Amino acid sequence: MNKNLLVSVIFSFFSFALYAQSSSALLNHVTVFTTGAELTHSAKVTVAAGNSEVVIKNISGIIDENTIQVGSNTDLTILSVTFLKEFTAEDTKSSLYQRLQDSLKQATQLLNTIRTQINIQKNALGILDANKTLGGQQTGLQVAELQKLLSFYLEKQREINTQLQELQEKEQKQNDLIVKLQTQINEQFTRRETGKGELHLQVLNNETQQTTFTISYISNQAAWTPMYDLKAKDTKSPLKIIYKGNIVQQTGLDWKNVTLSLSTSNPNQNGSIPVLSTWFLTYYVPQYYGNAYNDAYKVNAMSNSIQSFEAKAPLALEKPVAKALDNFVSMNQNALNVTFDIELDYNIPSDNKVHSVSMKEYNVQAEYKYYCVPKLDPEAFLVAEVSNWESLSLMPGVANIIFDGNYVGKSFIDPNNTQDTLNISLGRDKKIVVKREKVQDFCSSKLIGSSRMHAVTYELKVKNTRKETIQLLLKDQLPVSSQKDIEVQVDEISGASHNTETGILTWKMELAPNETQKRRIQYSVKFPKDKNILL
Repeated sequence: MNKNLLVSVIFSFFSFALYAQSSSALLNHVTVFTTGAELTHSAKVTVAAGNSEVVIKNISGIIDENTIQVGSNTDLTILSVTFLKEFTAEDTKSSLYQRLQDSLKQATQLLNTIRTQINIQKNALGILDANKTLGGQQTGLQVAELQKLLSFYLEKQREINTQLQELQEKEQKQNDLIVKLQTQINEQFTRRETGKGELHLQVLNNETQQTTFTISYISNQAAWTPMYDLKAKDTKSPLKIIYKGNIVQQTGLDWKNVTLSLSTSNPNQNGSIPVLSTWFLTYYVPQYYGNAYNDAYKVNAMSNSIQSFEAKAPLALEKPVAKALDNFVSMNQNALNVTFDIELDYNIPSDNKVHSVSMKEYNVQAEYKYYCVPKLDPEAFLVAEVSNWESLSLMPGVANIIFDGNYVGKSFIDPNNTQDTLNISLGRDKKIVVKREKVQDFCSSKLIGSSRMHAVTYELKVKNTRKETIQLLLKDQLPVSSQKDIEVQVDEISGASHNTETGILTWKMELAPNETQKRRIQYSVKFPKDKNILL
């Protein structure tokens, strides 16, 4: 290659890099999905005429590069887009990071000073012990002088030991402080390692002009999950459902003063055309939501199996409450997903911590009833039965329960059922007292020829100590035989509805304030006397 031509090419390359225009992107909007988030930025740049490079900084450093979209409001051509990680001096030495480093340095220096003082005191104590021994070896000392010398040594020992103990306590506190500072520094370092990124655009422009670029991309380091607050004043008032989203993000970029959209869709979902494959049958194993709220989940599963009471009047869903929140939140629903657009500015740092966002509030008419299975749990659960719930666009999620102004626990909303009503557990109510006791006088075991007959009787007692009349669904069960030589005879069920296939007994009860009602179960089981069964 011609030497002059080579110099010209090199000069042109460095001139191109030297005069690249740069701008810091402004984050305007974030759409958070159940997994991942789409971040939308804008950046204003004066783009020179001809072929030039534009560097757009301050975007997330953890993105799916295949999802990058760049547009502009002027007539220019974007020839290429390149994503690079950005670790600048500002990132590596943020003000908080630097303050933590300075604090750690000072704490370490103070710790070294304390340890030096500890060593001095230990040396003084060693010298004192040595001198005491020497003093004790001196001959010709009077008793009074020996006592005076001993008192001096003991006093000094106490003084040194006290100072030594205080210094050791300071040493421990200083060690704890250093560990805490180091943990915070590690957190900051982790955030810094997620880093920021920058886009290098090669553009072709007819004339020098100011251009606003719009940049969007998806980062998988964010997600949201639904959360609810369920509030009811009493069993005659509507049920308030506060629909919230818990957002977690660690994109390496703090979301400052951005508007949010929360979407139930998943951008990582496979978009390929579905193809049928062989359908293999296997055993079904139920999946549970977790161990943190087992009681709530168990009750919700049970309450969803409850058959509805005969409604006295059709239940209707009230329109969303006209609160200030609803003026800023719009819900868009299509066949595949739901999106909540929140026209309020939020600040959500990249700290991988939960940040709660309120989305919607509903007041819904509900039929309140109590549900109790004393064989499994002696306490009654309050259940709100909601009809026309499909329009609420609820997702499965944990709910905080506030009843009569008091926090009573957690429940779980699971709208993934095919029933006409949604049964929501509102937790335990200790004012409904239920007891299930075996009546020993009516329990017996006797031989009849080659068989043994067991007779069992239980009494169920329910008392309503609330000030209002309640509806209660009380459940128990009778055994069901799976062997031909085991016979079950039903003697008394106190008017319960009896499912002969499952053995489940159901009583629909109405109890006035302070009223007590009793129900009795009595049955007999006949089986071969040379065998045992568990009753």
